[in-house]
Amino acid sequence: MPTSFPDTVTTVVKAVQALAPASVLDIGCGFGKYGLLCREYLDVWWNRYRKQDWRVRIDAVEVFELYLTPIHWYIYNNIYLGDIRELVDKLENYNVVLMLDVIEHFKKEEGLELLERVKAKCGNILLSTPSIRVITDDALGNPYQEHKSFWRLEDFGDSPGVLETEPLLLLCLKGYCYGGGK
Repeated sequence: MPTSFPDTVTTVVKAVQALAPASVLDIGCGFGKYGLLCREYLDVWWNRYRKQDWRVRIDAVEVFELYLTPIHWYIYNNIYLGDIRELVDKLENYNVVLMLDVIEHFKKEEGLELLERVKAKCGNILLSTPSIRVITDDALGNPYQEHKSFWRLEDFGDSPGVLETEPLLLLCLKGYCYGGGK
């Protein structure tokens, strides 16, 4: 579905604020909640309310076009429609990449390969995945909605910064981690 558990919203926003990126890529933007929050706390928070005053580049990747609304086209600088596995190598580099409720939609080996390719394009990755098994349906007819893998902390190696563990595993991978992890 194009949304997620609300439990991690505050932690993600605080982490993004602490990282103070000049660029953000929201992979699997869904409803656009995190793009909107990034825009609010990286630009509007600093009195850059009008689009012409925004300084932070916030881009999105979404595989399912029916999730996109006029709000997306206003909030994001660029929206790339397609499978991130086919797009990642063509994208610019970003200070922060959000992979929130994305990796479980790939088989584990595909997810690990994607993570390595994303790491090469960014300074920090904020990643979340359910820490409990979740039954999925094809929200709004989205054939990409199926959860194909279940991830545990040890699957990520490299001592990721753990920001939360329930109901989502929220990690900061590569580079500085807000709060230093738990």
